[in-house]
This record gives sequence, structure tokens and C-alpha cells, in this order.
Amino acid sequence: METYPRRFWLFLGLLTLLRLAFIGRFELSPDEAYYWTWSRHLDWAYFDQGPLIALVIRFFTELVGSATEWSVRLGAVVLSTFSAVVFFDLLRRMFKSDRTAWLGFLAMQSALLFNAGALLMMHDSVMMFFWIASLWAFYRTFFEPWVPGIYLGALALGMGALAKYSMALFVPCLLLFLLISPEHRIWWRRAHLYLAGCLTLLLISPLVIWNALHGSVSFGHIAVLGGAHTALTFSFKTLGEYLSGQLGVMTPVLGALAWWAPVFAWQIWKTDRNWGTRYLFLACFSAPVLFFFLLLSCRSSVYANWPAPAYVGALGILAQAVQVADAKSSLPRWFRGAWISGLCLTALVLLEVGFGVFPLTGVVANSVDRIRGWRALGQETAERYRLLSAGRTAPFLAARRYQIAAELSFYMPGQPEIQLLPKDEPARNQYRFWDRRDQLEGQDALFVCEDGWEMDYARTCFERLEELPVFQPAFHGRKLREIHFGYAQKLLPETPRTGFAEAF
Repeated sequence: METYPRRFWLFLGLLTLLRLAFIGRFELSPDEAYYWTWSRHLDWAYFDQGPLIALVIRFFTELVGSATEWSVRLGAVVLSTFSAVVFFDLLRRMFKSDRTAWLGFLAMQSALLFNAGALLMMHDSVMMFFWIASLWAFYRTFFEPWVPGIYLGALALGMGALAKYSMALFVPCLLLFLLISPEHRIWWRRAHLYLAGCLTLLLISPLVIWNALHGSVSFGHIAVLGGAHTALTFSFKTLGEYLSGQLGVMTPVLGALAWWAPVFAWQIWKTDRNWGTRYLFLACFSAPVLFFFLLLSCRSSVYANWPAPAYVGALGILAQAVQVADAKSSLPRWFRGAWISGLCLTALVLLEVGFGVFPLTGVVANSVDRIRGWRALGQETAERYRLLSAGRTAPFLAARRYQIAAELSFYMPGQPEIQLLPKDEPARNQYRFWDRRDQLEGQDALFVCEDGWEMDYARTCFERLEELPVFQPAFHGRKLREIHFGYAQKLLPETPRTGFAEAF
């Protein structure tokens, strides 16, 4: 076996083993626990996204035989490994260079963003595999050419949309490439393109049908996330948060180089319309996504992980740019520093997440602490529930926020269902479709919340509420959060509410 493929398989194998050993060492984040609850209620779609993440979690938890942190996250490790293999093969085929493929793989594995996606069970963990698989299939279709690839790409595109709606950004990127590249415009006159489009539409039809039956709540939710409910204004604050967030999740040097890569690709294509078309292909799936979220960040907040698919193409361009750089260029040195520093930074973050080795404070501590203390909360809640149930009819369990409800469901013995009592009715999450309030009317509850003012809200839902002692889970002597408990008696009938929330 040649040097770079051997390095790739050895590094990937070692990395996968380390990830498998690591994913069970830390507690589920609130969103991971939330998606796990989806896997208990399989459906064609959900309030937030499509059904694929629930299916993946359900498959691996059933395969393992129990729902644990390890089994919930196993799909993320498996899919990230497959993603690395497909990405390596894509760059080998595209640039005819094992070294380029190796450099691209190194860059991807050194970014905090992609490492998080390989360890946490999130929508991006699933979608990224299908984004890379779509790139691989459409590249083979347009450049080798391999006609079956267009149907494989359409299949991957549809599956990716079932994982996360932002997979839809792949479509304008693909069409942009077919518009810009003169030698590929012929595909507009081929039936294969339109038949492949029909295949993708068929795959995403469950999303459309489910939303049609549920008031288009998912599409409304996405519109809200994009700031559709706010006035059209310009915000330097959210723009700055977007840019700094990208440098953070990609690590500063690698992030800056990744943003430069599409510009470099455009310059190559302008001077070499033959070989440069390969650069253009990757740039069309990178620059538009980065620019789209850049524009969006000018008016509303953009989560740091949203532009993640853009970096697949950008890192591919960057790897080839390093490969062809001349001896006088400083790019290889910058790249070497980027991936080494990225690996070191990622290792430090993972050491803290898994072992808590650093005395953190402030914003950094708050970010890491989001995945701590939930097991202790589950045990404490179970004990209080046991005491309240002694000698009386067992109360139901209730929370105001989906994060608390999901974590309690996962970490309490028996993994019980939790009734959500949101301030905004109906709930702006999947719990609105699992509501049992009409069945629980008149019953008592153990109400759990994170903020004291939520107890005041709970009093409006019950005839009477008795506050119980506050629980403060801690880590290394640092308070993680303050949990309030209330023994709530006789759930009142639900009061209809009107307003923006009901539209979604």
C-alpha cells in the first residue's frame, strides 16, 4: 500500500477507536437527549427537522440493546468515519493525488467543528455524511463521467434533507456550478438531471406531507430561526458573532485559510478553465453557503455549526493549494501550523469535556457545563419522586423547558415520559405533539425547572404548588445550575393562548 493511503487508514482507525472509547465518558447534551426522545416516538418528520437522526439513534440503541450515552452517539462515530473515507476518495479522484487527499483529511480532523460532529449526535453528524457523499457522486457524474452517479447523488441529497433541512442549500450550489461551467451546461439538456431531481423530491415527500398535515410548523420554525419574525435591520453584533464563531469552531488559522480557499479557486479557474473547473466545483459548494450565512448574520443570530457543509469544499481546495504551492510559498507552513494547532486545541477541549482537567471560569466554563450534572439531576429527581409517591397516587413528572424534560427522561431510572408545560402554548418544539395535558387534568405533579420565576408560572397551571428544597449539582466544587422542584397539585384545564407562537 502506498504511503499516504496507509497513513490515512492507520490514522482513521486509531481516531475511530479513540472516539469509540470517548463517547461514553460524558453526559448527553440537552439537544442530544431531546433527539433521543424523538427515537422513542418515530414519525415521518418532527417540529425541528426531518426523521433521519431519530432513525439512526433508534437503530444503534436497538443494536446495542440499551439507550446509553455510548449507544446514542455511536451513529455519529460511524458516520464520521464513513465521511472521512468518502472525502479522501473524492480528493484522490479529483486531483489525482494521494497527498492532497491526506492533507484534506488532516485539515478536516483538526477542526473542532468536525470533531464535535464525530462525537455528538446532532443533525449535522448525519447530514454531513450525505453532503460529502453527494459531492462524491456528482463529481463522478460530471467529471469521469459516470451517469449512475447522478442518481446516487440525488439519493444522498434526499437522505441529507431528511437529516437536516439545510441540505437544501446543496441544490442552488449544484445549479450554480452547472450555470457557470461552460462544459457542464449540457446537463441542462439531459433527462438524467430532471429524473434525478424527481428522485430527490420523492425522498423528501414525507417532510412535505407531514408539514402539510401539521400546519407547516417545521417551515415556520426555520423562518423564525432566520429572523423572519423580526424587522429587517443590520446588526454588527450578530455579524461579529458569526465571524468570530467560525474562527472558533474551525480554529483561527484553519478558519481563515478555509475562507480564503474559494477565492483561490476562482483565481485558478479564471486562468485555467480545464483543470481549474475542479476547483470551481468545490468552490460552488463552499462560497455560496458561507456568503448566505454571512448575509443572514447581518440581521439575526447564526449558530456556529450552520455553515459546516461549506468547509468540505473549502478544505478540499486548501489541501490542493498546499500540494501545488511552490517552494517559496508560505502556505504550507501556515497550513502545517493550522492543523497542528487545531489538533492540539481540539485535544485540550476533549480532555476538559471528558476528564475535567482544567479550572475553567466564565463563558468557557458555562459552555462545557451544559453537558454536566444531568445524571445527578436524574438521580435527585427520582429520589424526590419516590418520596412524593409514598402513600399517595404517584404524581406525573412535568417541566417547562424541553431541555430539562429530555434530560430527565434519559437519566431517571426507567426513562419515564415527561409532560411539558411551556409558557407559550403550543410548545415551539416536538413536545407539542406528545401533549397529554387533557389526560392529566386534575392530577398532581412533580414540577422541575431551572429558574425560580418558572415556579410562578407553574402556579398558574395548578390549583396549588408547594416549593421543595433547591438542588444545585456541582462539578469540582463549581455550581452548574440551580434546579427548583415543586409539588404541584391538581393540574388546571389548559387555557387557550393566541399570538405568534400558535402559528408554529
